[in-house]
Amino acid sequence: MLRFLLQVAAVSQVLGHTADSVKELGNVTVVELSGSYYSMGEAYGSALQQDLKRSLNILLDYYVTEKGFTYSQVVEQADLFYQRFPEKYHQFIEGYSSSANITLSDAKILHAMETLGELNDNALPQCAFAFSPPTHDKDQGSIIGRNYDYGAPCNKIAERLVVAVLKGDGSEKQTALITMPGQVYCPSCLSAEGLFIEMNNGMPSGGYQVNHTTQSLLVDMHIALKSSASLEELRNQLLNVKYPDYSLIVNMGSDSECYSLEFSSNTTLGMKEMTPQPNSVFVSTNFFQNSSWGTEVPKPTDASTWLGITRRDNLLHLLNTQFNQTATTIQDDMNKSIMNGGAKWMETIYQIIFDIHNMELFLKPRHDSSWTSIPLGNIFEN
Repeated sequence: MLRFLLQVAAVSQVLGHTADSVKELGNVTVVELSGSYYSMGEAYGSALQQDLKRSLNILLDYYVTEKGFTYSQVVEQADLFYQRFPEKYHQFIEGYSSSANITLSDAKILHAMETLGELNDNALPQCAFAFSPPTHDKDQGSIIGRNYDYGAPCNKIAERLVVAVLKGDGSEKQTALITMPGQVYCPSCLSAEGLFIEMNNGMPSGGYQVNHTTQSLLVDMHIALKSSASLEELRNQLLNVKYPDYSLIVNMGSDSECYSLEFSSNTTLGMKEMTPQPNSVFVSTNFFQNSSWGTEVPKPTDASTWLGITRRDNLLHLLNTQFNQTATTIQDDMNKSIMNGGAKWMETIYQIIFDIHNMELFLKPRHDSSWTSIPLGNIFEN
């Protein structure tokens, strides 16, 4: 395992609660949080105050100054997302708004940053998920790769990333949220149980309808993760989600296997599971793969899926032709450009590798030339 050289950042006392640990690793901040959800939010806001304010300024410059929306319109849009989250998560967001010295409305904007594009049909997240099974791995474990693709203004915000390790009060399983500053859900999350879960935009297949009256699938993912001891438990909990707010492809993996659930926000379509063959490489981008959808969903093309077919085909070829994989070789695969037979392109704003067998996470923000190593196994144990 790579040597983990960290410098603990000073955190000021705020309302009696601070982070257990704050570690700055270049453009990635790893913050360990414990206590109630409000207390964890307080500690989060204290540790990340500058990053939160930087991200807020980028969002307001884009939507208010550049696009001409009023601050009230931005808050109204953000509140639609906030209201689809349970009270515990409201407490976390309220906690960080207080300690970061921003308003609750500001915090709602940060939390909902990826949904604000609904204001003007702006860029949507694209992304790619790749699962390399134990049969292809040098250590006989699984490795997951992920490219997170998004346009303005998130491309600027993602130059700084956060790994928030939620240890809570001991009543839930420990989890880590890999996000841009201010997001409190699962663009990508993992647990101390060695489980990984992430979402890809499935709108090209499932439809662009947004259901504003149902609990967000993005928080359902974290709720399921923090109460699951196995991948099967995680899958079964999410199979019970009947009315997602967005059309999403939810991919999840363990040290031995992975599952993919294809949710449509069109309530007449529902959800179908795409179960990969055992010990096989699996890649997901932005279209449904279960053939039983048939004519219920549009036939995917590169034009309709943000080059999703080419990105998927390229990753399948790379991963299927390589054995004795390591985190380093998967990094190389995920970092290849589309022009060079990979999946990285101009919309890729950050990248993730999770070596599940060794419980080691690697992150690469957009402009970083190297990957940042985070030994999550050690962090979860402490």
